[in-house]
Amino acid sequence: MEEGEKSPLLSQDAGGQEPPLSRSSPLTSSHLGPAPWEKWAQRTGFGGGQAPTLPWGSSCLKCLTFLSNFLFSLLGLLALAIGLWGLAVKGSLGSSWGGPLPADPMLGLVLGGLAVSVVSLAGCLGALCENACLLRCFSGGLLAFLVLEAVVGALVVALWGPLQDGLEHALRMAITHYQDDPDLQFLIDQVQLGLQCCGAASYQDWQQNLLAGSHQLSIMYPARLLHHLANYIPFSQEAITPACMYRGHPRCQDQLWKAGYFNCSSAGIQACSLPASCCINPREDGASINDQCGFGALGLDEDAAQSVVHLEGCGAPLRRWLRRNVRAVGGFAIAVVVVQGAELLLATRLVKALAVRKGAAESPGLGGAAGPVHPSHGPCDRPPAKLAPG
Repeated sequence: MEEGEKSPLLSQDAGGQEPPLSRSSPLTSSHLGPAPWEKWAQRTGFGGGQAPTLPWGSSCLKCLTFLSNFLFSLLGLLALAIGLWGLAVKGSLGSSWGGPLPADPMLGLVLGGLAVSVVSLAGCLGALCENACLLRCFSGGLLAFLVLEAVVGALVVALWGPLQDGLEHALRMAITHYQDDPDLQFLIDQVQLGLQCCGAASYQDWQQNLLAGSHQLSIMYPARLLHHLANYIPFSQEAITPACMYRGHPRCQDQLWKAGYFNCSSAGIQACSLPASCCINPREDGASINDQCGFGALGLDEDAAQSVVHLEGCGAPLRRWLRRNVRAVGGFAIAVVVVQGAELLLATRLVKALAVRKGAAESPGLGGAAGPVHPSHGPCDRPPAKLAPG
């Protein structure tokens, strides 16, 4: 063998360049650099790369934060879906009957579900990806919720007396629009059935339920349907209610007596009547509610009406119910605040643990680092600067 073949390869110090790899040498990860998965994990903070793992206690914080926020995310998305479904159903079946969108009770469900789901998803993803930026956003949203709840609670305590006095006025407004919104109608019926009452101050408050001039819908109904209804009950076209327009033609044909308002001056068949929820025995020992049990009750005197419907209004029973259940409502509110405070504490501790891990990864250990440590980078962190070739 010649002397040139026995000489070693030219080193980097001698030649200034590292010799190329031979064909027989295997390609290792040190030559190829980090894999695409490791690059993505380092950029997103998903926990990949060679970043040091969290301690046992911090890992428990991470799991608790993720699981709790995952549950609240599902609840928020469920409320959002129900609210959107309610708004879509109302808009698809005729939106001319309703009031402005901010007055719709489904809008509150949509906004509440959207806020809860967005904040909870931020906490869920922040804990899963170990991302301090998302966890800070989650903490800020929770803090905003706590401040808002504190303000609302202070206003309720300060204005408790005026709020109770305004219940009767709110009930009268709801009675006036009873036929206009099925959600409002359901709420009033449940209050009257649960408290065994009728009206705001008395059952005579249902005289305020009359057809408003802005709700004339005679030009919106097909002439064929009007002719069909006229064959069964005598009423004018002006007596067709927005609630019947909302429910659609088939239900109006199945329950024809629903045309009209409860005021005695109404031209419909419900004139001088009361809702079935005002009746003392609305089911009449049957499985279903008799919707016609309150027919003609407003035209009776009190002695005759007291055997058919409840004469007491819902204002006083509703105030008594609030006084009896104020501790339960307050306890529920305190429990919600405690849960939110615990969530905020968990997120804060997890952010601190991530900051400690990041500092330990970026600085050498006390005994000297054995090798390079690659800290994980979140989406809110600036990517490491690339070295210029030279």
